[in-house]
Amino acid sequence: MEIAFSTKMLRDICESEVLAYQMFDADTAKSLIARLADLRAVDKVSQIPVGNPESIDRDGEKCIKIELARKELMIICANHSNNPMLSNNEVEWDKVSRIKICSIGEYDG
Repeated sequence: MEIAFSTKMLRDICESEVLAYQMFDADTAKSLIARLADLRAVDKVSQIPVGNPESIDRDGEKCIKIELARKELMIICANHSNNPMLSNNEVEWDKVSRIKICSIGEYDG
């Protein structure tokens, strides 16, 4: 899986366990580190094994939310130059191999 980040800060947090533990409580940081390892280990979004991945609409963009700890979530979106889409205008997650981590934290959507 190819992973990009919506901000430099998100990239920094995801690339540094020390920073993850500084930014989040221990349970969330530990879960974030595990979910990132899961993302790196799979070829497609549909293969994510844990975190209860669920499709959501985020500001008009089709994304996936992945549970971390407590109310904390990771929001990821497809990041292909032309995202694979189904005829009903939903992302064809089984063909997504490039993602962007859009946010990490509480999600109220």
